Amino acid sequence: MKASLFTRLFFLTTVILFIFGCSQNTDSSDTQIAMQDSSDSSDDTPSWVPENPSNGPWKSNLYLSTSEDGLSFSGKELLVEHVGVPNLLLTSSGELIADYQYFSYEDEDLFGVIGYSVSEDDGKTWTDPKAVVITGLPEATTSMPTSAGEVSVLRAVDPTLVQLSDGSLRLYFTYQAEGESYPQPASALNADGDITGTFVYEGTILDSPEEAALLDPSVVYFNGLWHYYTWNVAQEGIGGSPDPSTPQDVDNYHGTSEDGITFTLEDPVTLDMGFLGQAVVVDGGLRFYGTGTGGIVSAFSSDGYTFVMDEGNRLQAGGGDPGVAQLDDGTFVMIYTGPESTTSPPQ
Repeated sequence: MKASLFTRLFFLTTVILFIFGCSQNTDSSDTQIAMQDSSDSSDDTPSWVPENPSNGPWKSNLYLSTSEDGLSFSGKELLVEHVGVPNLLLTSSGELIADYQYFSYEDEDLFGVIGYSVSEDDGKTWTDPKAVVITGLPEATTSMPTSAGEVSVLRAVDPTLVQLSDGSLRLYFTYQAEGESYPQPASALNADGDITGTFVYEGTILDSPEEAALLDPSVVYFNGLWHYYTWNVAQEGIGGSPDPSTPQDVDNYHGTSEDGITFTLEDPVTLDMGFLGQAVVVDGGLRFYGTGTGGIVSAFSSDGYTFVMDEGNRLQAGGGDPGVAQLDDGTFVMIYTGPESTTSPPQ
């Protein structure tokens, strides 16, 4: 890809990408984040916030925009500060749940966790960030990256939330258990359908192909199957070392499953964009809102396997890694990451 897009994708990928010069956090939790000690920082940044990489995901905020047709979004409201890899779910009860990787500057225990906020008025107001609770996770890897481009995931990251037909919630995320060479997509179930409750770890959902890291899952139920999508980070020199791609030949991963737990890889989806974002069921098919040259773009599919790029960008204000939901009135809400801003979050 072009350098500008590579920079954007690296910026959005979350704390899981720690390259050279990082040290292990000595917290006793099963899942740790590798970070560089920043206690010597001369500004007001908390001591637990890493100095490197300087463009880490804690440097981005979560914004909200809306659209009448799902193609042209406008507005820019600050939702949560210090956030990466967001996802958006409209539940059957009408709640909007935004889940994301949260990097609190106020509470060290909430730095690098999977967090969530809830809206009961179609995105006008939101609850404060809380941490998602996952039990039963296997011991996380303690292996640290030893060279540029290597990936280690030291806690649960990259959330995607779906609601099942019985009302329960399933969380998809990236995890790397002790002994695993590469991060894997995994899932956890909340049988009560309550985001404030506990998710129980179910296991990995797909083996990493060709010894490649699989990050940032997007999962959607469409035409009787669960569809899994993610971008090919190896083409960016992350977690692999093939020839770099261009904006015209991104080989995104695609998998399918009947039960939402065990996925089989299908043919890759090659597009002018990376599947770093969210797939949404719309009239006549699926639309994937993803990250491409110039910011947020999208592609449409009538079958979930073959996609065609939509013209133009979805948002003129830039940004990337979108999460999108269609409301009951047919309008759309998008959350996405972008540089820090002085705008106050909605109350």
